Amino acid sequence: MKKKLLIGILTISIALNLFLLGKWYFFERGYEETEKEYKILGEMVVKTMESDDYKKIAEKEQILSINYGVDRYKGGAFPYYMSVFVKTKDNNYMFDCADKTCEKVEISGESYSIYQDEPLALPLKK
Repeated sequence: MKKKLLIGILTISIALNLFLLGKWYFFERGYEETEKEYKILGEMVVKTMESDDYKKIAEKEQILSINYGVDRYKGGAFPYYMSVFVKTKDNNYMFDCADKTCEKVEISGESYSIYQDEPLALPLKK
């Protein structure tokens, strides 16, 4: 009886660990940046803030936040799967590298902003 219980627990444990490892490997790993990509994304944020597109946005809309992300599943090779997101009250602008050396960044897309329907996160309230 004890042997069957131990084998059952071991089987469940192995299955659960394989599931969690597979979930991370196939789904979550593609959205996590490496240390090198983390540094590159930081430099991309600076290039974004220095770009003409960003300056045009800043003139007409209030910038609420700047964020970055990695999405290896959207296609493309390095560095085209890295993006900087500039969020305003009305829109969310996506900036990507203009070429493979990433000398310049440019707007590659625009989407709905969460701030249209939700209040600002700051100041923090209890």
